[in-house]
Amino acid sequence: MIINEKILKKYIPSLNVDNIENFKLFINNHIIESSVYFHFLNKNDNLIKIGKIIEFHKINYSNNDKDFYLVKIDIKTHKIFVVSSSLNIQKDRKIIVALNGTYLFYNEKKIFVESKKIGDIESSGIICSAFHLGLNLNYLKNDEKKDILFLEDDAAIGECALEYLGVKGFFLDLSITPDRNDLLSYIGFSKDLNSVLRSKKNKTNLRLEFNIVEKEEINPFQVQILTSNCFEYNIRYLTDIQIDVSPLWLRNYLLQHNILPINNVIDIINLIMLEYGIPLDVFDVSLLNDNCIQIRNAKKKEYFFCNQDNKKYLLDSNDLVITNKNDIISLSGIKTNHLYDISAKTQKMILCSFYFQSENISKTSQKIGVKNEKSLRLSRGIEQDLIKKVLDKAVFLLQKVTKCSVYKNICSIQKNKYINPEIILSLDFIRTKTGVNFSFQEVYNFLNYFNYKIETISFENFKVQAPLNRYHVRIIEDVISDLIRMYGYNRMLLDNVSISNVAKKGIKNFKNQNIYRLRKLLSNLGLNEIISYSLVSSETFNLFPNYSNHLKILKPLSFDKIYLRQNLSCSLLEILSFNQKNKNFDNAFFEIGNIYTSKNENKDEKLHLSIILSGIFLKTYWFKKDIKSSFFLLKGILERIQFFFDIKLDLKKNIFCDNFLPMNQAEIFFQDQKIGFIGETHPFLNKKYHIQKSFVLEINLEYIINNTKKSVIFKEITKFPSIIRDFSFFVNKKYSFQELYQTLKDKISGFFVECELLDLFQDDCVSSEEYSLTFRLTFNDQNKNLNKKQVNIFMEQIELEMKKKYKIKMR
Repeated sequence: MIINEKILKKYIPSLNVDNIENFKLFINNHIIESSVYFHFLNKNDNLIKIGKIIEFHKINYSNNDKDFYLVKIDIKTHKIFVVSSSLNIQKDRKIIVALNGTYLFYNEKKIFVESKKIGDIESSGIICSAFHLGLNLNYLKNDEKKDILFLEDDAAIGECALEYLGVKGFFLDLSITPDRNDLLSYIGFSKDLNSVLRSKKNKTNLRLEFNIVEKEEINPFQVQILTSNCFEYNIRYLTDIQIDVSPLWLRNYLLQHNILPINNVIDIINLIMLEYGIPLDVFDVSLLNDNCIQIRNAKKKEYFFCNQDNKKYLLDSNDLVITNKNDIISLSGIKTNHLYDISAKTQKMILCSFYFQSENISKTSQKIGVKNEKSLRLSRGIEQDLIKKVLDKAVFLLQKVTKCSVYKNICSIQKNKYINPEIILSLDFIRTKTGVNFSFQEVYNFLNYFNYKIETISFENFKVQAPLNRYHVRIIEDVISDLIRMYGYNRMLLDNVSISNVAKKGIKNFKNQNIYRLRKLLSNLGLNEIISYSLVSSETFNLFPNYSNHLKILKPLSFDKIYLRQNLSCSLLEILSFNQKNKNFDNAFFEIGNIYTSKNENKDEKLHLSIILSGIFLKTYWFKKDIKSSFFLLKGILERIQFFFDIKLDLKKNIFCDNFLPMNQAEIFFQDQKIGFIGETHPFLNKKYHIQKSFVLEINLEYIINNTKKSVIFKEITKFPSIIRDFSFFVNKKYSFQELYQTLKDKISGFFVECELLDLFQDDCVSSEEYSLTFRLTFNDQNKNLNKKQVNIFMEQIELEMKKKYKIKMR
């Protein structure tokens, strides 16, 4: 949204901006982020004037072949004489004159207007063309492109021409966020500016009563609202329309706000939308079937055909349609059927204002891919109290510009009225959320400046209701954001040390302390932490195992951000794909973040950890002993996490995901509860996402932390030597490593210290059904030396147990 100083002062006449930089900082600290710029002619002050040609005559100047004319011009305060060589000079026409001392642009160069003499005659300035003023020639009439720009009769003599053209003063470019729908208009911005200025003298000048000359005939149109999603619909009937190019000031006004001029009717509708934030619809009456306009929900499998883009849109019952005798003439007010649009031949038309549920508009807009100024305002909510008054303002301007006739009365039906919800808030909650020690009187005064309805429940509690133009104030956090705006974003961290105290407290609990230390551990192991978006597409959502119930966004920003993720691995895979597409093949990423689940009506967040490895994990360069990413390397990192939490995790081989290799995937269990998975990505997945062989791990950190009570046990370092034995055997492939490993740990005596896998060998030439394993077993007694005889007895017991249970063959 762009705000011009001159137009803003129409609504706040007493506004005085001495320092534009300070004003911009004020807007940034109390309203919204903004930037400021000026029109290139702005520094000319009042040296570019509107004048009127009183008379002119040819002068003799023998040193040049051109004909020169001495033009007498009235600029209200006095008369000036300008020498011009133009052949288009016309008496009694209004023009723009640049006085001596100003500057203009010509052939992309700045030219200064200085006093010059043609013979004995001194010229006091230059008569300007549109080219001198930097106007967009694509939207000018042919006669406006000539060497003199003639103005309409309503241009005031002596007025600053830059003000007339709408380029005088500063321009604020507001970066509007989705929760600030009220800032999408001059009225909304001026109301908010008045509030944060806290000045009673700065009152918004909201004049919405107009003298419309009406015919005696009554408006013949009727409205039928057949859906609860339409709260109100209003129609004005206009005849004898003269559709033409808009006046120059209106065309330039729209161009300064990045809207292209079309014709005088559409341009006035766009002017109204910029000033009041209310979009309007217009239809050619001669093309309608009858005088009845219906608003209803679309039927199942009903289509809307748009001639302009030659597309057919499939509708559903969530879409609102405006119909005339079953023909759809507009879709939710954001896209009209061009068969019913006005044209240069239009003489009769209806002008409509309406209030639809913004949620329906947003869904329809995203579904059909329409994003324009109308859909932006309708999908974010408009002020219902203004729509009928604004319709009259548009009719008043149309009557002034197009000389149209207006039928008596507005055809209007109001089925419902939008009311903002009442919100209960307490001082204690506000102080906890913000870290600012707001007093009762401060909160009351701040909200009163914003025109909230306030009811005091107790000395610590309020019941408040936002004004109607603040459509998105629905929860307590929205109210708190207004308090912070009034307080000033720039003061938040400067004035209040309590915020940093809150932050310090947050890391002291057991959960946050463990997460902090785990992040440090994984970073020290060589992994890079990333933070990914919580919303994913339907395709990405189903890459890895999920919970049965999912959460879908009602109003997604785009169709690739629809679902709240149920695992972090899908997001990590997208980031890995992005990196490898950009030639970064060696990756080791981890993320600690929330996943989102739904059970019945309950929504839940769970903290997860996900790790993904690909390429070379550790480069040794000239040593040529690089460590490549592998399933066992990732399992080693999992064991390091297991050691960190001092817990026991079990891996159970199971084919549960098509996007992992069948032989290289396993489920992770903790206390007999499945908490995650580990696996190697399938070649089909690698090809689809353009990645190399990768390895993925994900665990439920929330469950581990909630079910772990870490205690520090001090154990005396043994004074006696350990005995190490290697245990090698062949075993059938149907027995998993986890089963064998668990049996060894269970059956080894109390003198056992450590059991680790040294070697795995398999060769189909030797045996297609067996593989060879070598375990290294370490024995130690804290109280005495172990002898070989004792260890041999342990080894014989282990061998007998393994032969009995798994039919192993010793090597």
